[in-house]
Amino acid sequence: MEVDQSERQHFSIAFPNNSINVLCSTSNSGKSYLVRQILKNRHAFFEGQVRRAVIVLCNTNLSGEIYEDLADDDFEVEFVSLGDYDPENLQREDVVVFEDIQYLTPAVVQTINVYTHHSDLKSCFLVTQSLLSNKPLWVLTSIVHRIIIFARNKANISLIKFISRYYFHDQEEKDYLRQIINYSEKNNNSLLIELNQIVGRNKSFIFAISGLDNFLGGEKMSVYFPKLYDQHLYQDNEDIQSNEAEIEGIDPATLPANTYVLVAVKNVRKKVAAAVAGKEEDCETVWRRAKDLIFENIERSMKTGKIMAAKNLTNAIMDSGHFCVSDNGRTIELDKNPSTKVPILDFLFAATRQSSPHEAVNPKYALFARILLDNHMPEAFLKNKSILMSAQTAGQKMNKRKKVSKTKLPKPKKLKMFDYHL
Repeated sequence: MEVDQSERQHFSIAFPNNSINVLCSTSNSGKSYLVRQILKNRHAFFEGQVRRAVIVLCNTNLSGEIYEDLADDDFEVEFVSLGDYDPENLQREDVVVFEDIQYLTPAVVQTINVYTHHSDLKSCFLVTQSLLSNKPLWVLTSIVHRIIIFARNKANISLIKFISRYYFHDQEEKDYLRQIINYSEKNNNSLLIELNQIVGRNKSFIFAISGLDNFLGGEKMSVYFPKLYDQHLYQDNEDIQSNEAEIEGIDPATLPANTYVLVAVKNVRKKVAAAVAGKEEDCETVWRRAKDLIFENIERSMKTGKIMAAKNLTNAIMDSGHFCVSDNGRTIELDKNPSTKVPILDFLFAATRQSSPHEAVNPKYALFARILLDNHMPEAFLKNKSILMSAQTAGQKMNKRKKVSKTKLPKPKKLKMFDYHL
């Protein structure tokens, strides 16, 4: 299922109407090629039709040759030097690109402050080699909506970290941005970050996109990071949550929690309803998938300081051989004893917090803890001393239970995605 077309621009369009974007990276790093890819695949990056690209050549050594073959019957490409550029000639639904801009002229400032919005341009791109060391262009960080960098370039990472330090004041948002930067740097992705939001009908729920053009090649995915205060809109959208994809060569466990992916249609495959008869799935793969589901719920629900303790306890549960996990990774129970079923997060929350005075321990939690300790789990994993003491004084009945290696097989993890035809 696709996101409803009336809402698509808010959830998944990289460049909303009237957006102003600066693309900053060192010379010969692929800036112009990325803009070319955006224009070539304009139906995926913009809302509605784009009629013309106006390429403003801000360097006399530029020819604009990289954009020439984009022109067709439905799309014009026009070239003009910075000295001859006049924003009065812009038309509705144009995209204007300032190639290798090094300083702001009155015509450029007018385009940014007036014409992009009042002439209803699709978007404006300013392509430059530096912002930090170019004082005339530094003002752009205060007026553009989005900045695009290549995370493989160390100078670009320094720029984003500088912006994070001085432009983002909420600590949670700073931590969120740090997570995005780390993921993008690790995967050598291009990275789009919203600096100043667009309001009104062209608003966007997107905070960042890692791997802006990845989905065009098919080997990697574009990962969307919603704004922190808009995450619930993605979680509550039935179209988004009902989408699934089975994509070769990509482990969902490597994707950040609470993110969404954009993939090419050729990589979307019908979900296999059941395993092939007579062919068992590899046990290690099944357990790893179940563990990934639980880890995702931990990262989404628990405070940062508790996440590692909860994961350690989860590993002990998964390695013990005494527990069964539900299909969605939300409940556990002792094997062949469904009466012991509890929400796994409830147990993890209770076991990893400090105990309270005269705490009444859930007998099931004490039983679980006893089995884990008998399986040589370190006592340090149980932060709740009341549960630890209850487990230590419990009877030895469960020690006689036969360990089993088979468990319920969790269903394949769903990838939250947008399905667009490219």
